[in-house]
Amino acid sequence: MTRPLLVGESNPHGPPSAALYPYPIGSSGWHLRQILGLTPREYLDAFDRVNLCGSSWSLAEARSWASRLREHAPPGFRWILLGARVCRAFEVPYRRCGLVAIDGGTGLTIGHPSRRNRIWNDPAEREQASRAVSMFLKEDRIDELA
Repeated sequence: MTRPLLVGESNPHGPPSAALYPYPIGSSGWHLRQILGLTPREYLDAFDRVNLCGSSWSLAEARSWASRLREHAPPGFRWILLGARVCRAFEVPYRRCGLVAIDGGTGLTIGHPSRRNRIWNDPAEREQASRAVSMFLKEDRIDELA
């Protein structure tokens, strides 16, 4: 079983290898780990992570990376697309918590984990995202999300 790939926007906090890393405190990776209720080790063990852009968002750059990811994706891949801008780069519909088909794989869309994203102030949104990601991690339960 391959690990799902978290796909984020950009990382102003460090190099590409630090994409959606659970530190520093307050970063998107830190906030996502909190939303999902995972320890740092559980979070790092559960996912591969990538951002579509370097230190700032560019739709053109994001679409280019999205295209490369699609070209090199293994059969049956599972990606978690974080936010509307990432979905736009992949040209798939954004829903706060929904499944999308991506070229032979499955995507789960959830809100971007920025602390500026107010949806995460709602405990019900946090619970829904946490439950959906938990089920997505268990490949045999993906159908329950549809």
